[in-house]
Parts: sequence; C-alpha cells; structure tokens
Amino acid sequence: MSMIKKLEDMITKEDDDSMAYLPEGIVRNIEERISINKFTPLQEKTFNSESFWNQEQNLIIQGATSSGKTLIAEIAAINCIFSSEERKNVIYLVPLRAMVSEKLEHFKKDMGK
Repeated sequence: MSMIKKLEDMITKEDDDSMAYLPEGIVRNIEERISINKFTPLQEKTFNSESFWNQEQNLIIQGATSSGKTLIAEIAAINCIFSSEERKNVIYLVPLRAMVSEKLEHFKKDMGK
C-alpha cells in the first residue's frame, strides 16, 4: 500500500488492489473546490488506515476544530457510494440548515447527479 499524502494519491490505481481509491474525475473536482497543499495529521493518519477504506466496518472520527474532519467525512461518503456495484445510501448530517444547501452543491459538483 502506497502512502496517501495528497488528494492525487487517492486516484484509482489499476495495479494496486490493496485499498479502494476514488475515480479521477471526483478527485479533480475536490481539488478544484478546496485548495490544500497537504493533509492535516488527522487526515493523513485516517486516509492511510486500511480500516478507513474497508466498507465492512463502522468508523468514528474525532478531532479538534479545523483538523480536517469534514473532508474525511466527504471522502468516506464518496468511497462508500463508489466502492461497489450495488446501490448504497449515505447519510451526511450537518449542524446548521444553511450548510445543507452548501454541502448539496459540493456533492453535486464532485459526483454529478
């Protein structure tokens, strides 16, 4: 398993079956939407954990404000939806009503309709 240090490292690789990765188009959309040079320590630890990519386990992420939890949750949701051929649902909760429209637009841009 290669180390994930930036978003580009998450693009699906044909030669690596050890972890799930994301479609290139989705990664590029996220890169356009957010501008980060590197992951936070929490993000790097999470994205390099095989349990993060394993859809048969539940996962709880806890971190301080501005530790990168939102990006982790978004990528976990995207991974869940795109990791298999069967239909899957994801529930994404936000604390404020105003954030609902914002997150809906982000997900539409990242994943399409």
